[in-house]
Amino acid sequence: MKTDSGRPQAVELVSRLFWTLVVGGLLVAVMVVVRRAQIAADWSPLHPADATIRPVSFVPVVLVLYGFIAVTVLVLVDLLRRVQEWARWALSIVGGGLFLGSFAVLRTSPPTSLQWALTCAAALAAVALLLLWHPSVGEYLSPAEPVDPVAEIAAETDS
Repeated sequence: MKTDSGRPQAVELVSRLFWTLVVGGLLVAVMVVVRRAQIAADWSPLHPADATIRPVSFVPVVLVLYGFIAVTVLVLVDLLRRVQEWARWALSIVGGGLFLGSFAVLRTSPPTSLQWALTCAAALAAVALLLLWHPSVGEYLSPAEPVDPVAEIAAETDS
């Protein structure tokens, strides 16, 4: 089934799922910044307070990683919507990384608030991966006649 934009419904759902993952990632990044002391204390209970090992600072890592992944995902979603087959492959790699990475972090016994976010991220990434390889997306990305992306962008800017 196609939407008003001429794209299959699966492409629109994939776009929304990845947007949801980006927004959810922003919420998690803000939570890590706001609750960094509590998260560090919950995640490293084995280190005594007077240890010579400094606690790890999550904030810079989370912010840089979030920024990079969010921008990459949003660019790839736009390219997928503009009929670029390779964007589907790249989003599959990102989605698979989010799916597997969520389970990898869950194995480290994170705080409860992060467990919920990771579980939701894994579920959303799994659904997005399934929809990326739906037959209607393949038909959309492999049209009978080739699409010129430059002409498509020019037509969008003219109207």
